[in-house]
Amino acid sequence: MSLTRSLHSTLSIGQIPLSSLQENGSVAHNQIVVVDDDVEDAGRLRDILVASGYEVPVIAARGAEAAELAEHLDPALFIINADMAGDPDGIQIAQTVGTRYQIPVVFLSGGGIDIGRAASANPYGYIPRTFDQDAVRIVVAFALNKRREERIAEEHGKNQATLLNTPSVGIVLIDRTYAVRAINREAAGRAHRSPDDLIGTSIRDLIEEGAFSDALSRALEECFSGKSITLKVERDGQWIENTLYPVRDSSGNVAEVALYVHNLSDLRPKYYELFDALPFGVVLVGRDKRIIFVNREALNLMKQTSSDELIGKKCYSALCPADTNRCPILDQHQHLDRSERILVDRFGEHIPILKSVRHFTFFDQPVLIESFIDYSDYKEAERRVRESEEKYRTLAESSDDIILIASVHGEVLYLNSAGLEHFGKTYEEIVGCNLNTFFSDDLTSHLMEDIHLVQKNGPSDFLTRTSKGGESCWYDLHIRPVPLGDGENALLAVARDVTIYQESVIALEKNLERLAILNDEVRNPLQMILGTVLMNDPELAEKIQPFISEIDDIVKRLDQGWLESIKVHEMLKKHYGLFEGGGDQ
Repeated sequence: MSLTRSLHSTLSIGQIPLSSLQENGSVAHNQIVVVDDDVEDAGRLRDILVASGYEVPVIAARGAEAAELAEHLDPALFIINADMAGDPDGIQIAQTVGTRYQIPVVFLSGGGIDIGRAASANPYGYIPRTFDQDAVRIVVAFALNKRREERIAEEHGKNQATLLNTPSVGIVLIDRTYAVRAINREAAGRAHRSPDDLIGTSIRDLIEEGAFSDALSRALEECFSGKSITLKVERDGQWIENTLYPVRDSSGNVAEVALYVHNLSDLRPKYYELFDALPFGVVLVGRDKRIIFVNREALNLMKQTSSDELIGKKCYSALCPADTNRCPILDQHQHLDRSERILVDRFGEHIPILKSVRHFTFFDQPVLIESFIDYSDYKEAERRVRESEEKYRTLAESSDDIILIASVHGEVLYLNSAGLEHFGKTYEEIVGCNLNTFFSDDLTSHLMEDIHLVQKNGPSDFLTRTSKGGESCWYDLHIRPVPLGDGENALLAVARDVTIYQESVIALEKNLERLAILNDEVRNPLQMILGTVLMNDPELAEKIQPFISEIDDIVKRLDQGWLESIKVHEMLKKHYGLFEGGGDQ
């Protein structure tokens, strides 16, 4: 099978079928495709190219094959026989490859080339049919270098176009002679000329004489040495920022300088709009202590209708009650971060605020940016909480009952004066300590048991007995949980010393028992005496009957008193939690 037929039938590159190349699509920068119907010359040319370090994946003998290879391989270069006949012929193939696929073409010819038609294909070089190795290497190297430079120039052109089309920024490209290579409409408009009129003009001619002109010349020199420079200048009330960046060529050398011109004055109103939209007060103060800007929220807090009444005034006479040369920031070098301060309103009233102050550079001007919020509501709430705390503390301290607040672990958080006096302790000795450090073991045990019950069942009442100086003491105790916040609880205990009541009940119970026995002991003998006398001497019985009736009435009154004592006993048990027999519940 001939080479031409083999290529036409398989269109293979080595052992890789063309179908797999369709998925590749990347440019092979060292691949060269040879298109020549002279099989012998094509093979010799391929050998030279391979020996020179290039890849020759395929040799095409017909124009149709060449177009298909251009679409699927995208090689770095085509070498096409310009004398090749056919439809399409060699020159037509070159036109298609160069125009449709933007792949450079070098012509191979024996001398009968049509110069006019060949030039229309824009070839990158020419190799005579009587070629040798050196001629092939030189032509191919020149063609590839030319195409590489064209790609770099195209990329540079695209980047330059993108750069120059940047909105709201004036951009000028300056070469080493300080001539304008390119300029966008934004920059040209500042010079009141068209971009085409300014190309080739010296940048010095566009800048007025003065300090900025000298500074720009020095900046250009530094930028061409590889540094980026930023210049800021105020002109006619406008802040202009000029930034210079070095632009390097493919070799890494600085070929141009890109000058960006920003009119920062256009941004100042936008910053003010942003400050006005903030939900807290913002004031800008210069280093000379004069007010530069006041936002809407600050005006509202100060009851001002317009910032014109404040701009330019000294801050200590318009904003805060500080004296001259006593500014907390500029004079006393304090650091304010959410600090409690005073804002003076239009009528001289003092408004509590939380204030933060930062040093800030605003359009190349050092300023203080002060931000604050109205703290009046918080101060009022704080006052009410403090008054509430004082009120409840006064109530607790005025109570004759013992009031104790403890953690669920038995740590004492508070004990009122009645409690301190009762236990003979000072506040410092008790608060923060555990119950068992100053209460008796039995009382601490009772209290901890009661605490566990309250945690489990909620508020409860208890009667607790403890020993004090060898004597029993009784306490009527009410314990309930109170929230501390963050999901934690403390326990409030209100205790009353009911020892005297409990001892009275105990004594009453004993007296009731004795009274019941005494009634029986008196009534029973009287009945026996009366019965005996009645049997032996009725007349005598009749005489003593009034005396026995009188004694019986006394005993009945004793019975009535006993019943009333029982009622008192039940009342004490019900309302004071005192127990029968004086025992613990």
